[in-house]
Amino acid sequence: MPTKKRKCRRNPRRDAWWGIGVSGVLMLAFGTAAVCDSHNMWQSYEALQWKACPVQKVEKKVKSSHGRRGGGTSTSWICHYTYRGVAYKTNEKGCGEFDSGRSTRQLKKWQVYVNPANPSEAVMSRGVSVWQWIGLAVLVLVTLALAVVFALMVRFYRRNFAGQPVKAEKKVRADVAGPRVCKWDCYGSPEKLLNALSGSSEVATVENVQDEADGVQVVALKGGRFQLCTGRDAEWTEVLASPEMSRDEVLRWMRDYRDGESIRVLTQGWQVL
Repeated sequence: MPTKKRKCRRNPRRDAWWGIGVSGVLMLAFGTAAVCDSHNMWQSYEALQWKACPVQKVEKKVKSSHGRRGGGTSTSWICHYTYRGVAYKTNEKGCGEFDSGRSTRQLKKWQVYVNPANPSEAVMSRGVSVWQWIGLAVLVLVTLALAVVFALMVRFYRRNFAGQPVKAEKKVRADVAGPRVCKWDCYGSPEKLLNALSGSSEVATVENVQDEADGVQVVALKGGRFQLCTGRDAEWTEVLASPEMSRDEVLRWMRDYRDGESIRVLTQGWQVL
């Protein structure tokens, strides 16, 4: 087995796509939250013109939740009211200052604000609190920042990769275009390289003179066995290692490699380091 892992090469095209996708999804999520928050704030602002209506009954519901990091509770209120002889109920708090410490028994302190045009629409508070404005400002700023990142990532991709073939496909086609010009370390041939590994050396490198990144390391194991490691797979993203191979298997692999066989075929069944 190799004593040191070779560093994986990054794929700029793939990284650019990841940046575009992640920033786009986050921008959409924060933008949607900002729009929903704006709608609720506008409704609460319109409630300043709505008619105040006394509450006849208040229901308080406490929901408990349990998770790995502990539990928590959430409280919701349902107010029952009557408008023009018709009974309604609402659980909309609104975006104004809401006194959550009020007792459900103190009905005189409870009132809702009803939309005369649609009596089923009512809120428990009206106007917009300072914290609501701060929350909306944060959502808008985050959305704008993500939009800038998204635009920069799209611009980067268009400048560097738009209209260009995928690097992995280009390299694979180059693999099968013709024989490789191999440099057998300092030994001159595959046979001499393996003979040296059977002696004092433990690792040797087979280099493709036409492409330095297209190299292969040959590692000597116990019992006259060998292992091959390549710095890339067919997509130029992973470091791959072969199973243990005999001398004849290594020589046969090297002949195919020298003759221009595709890396996709040569590394089939290899494991990722």
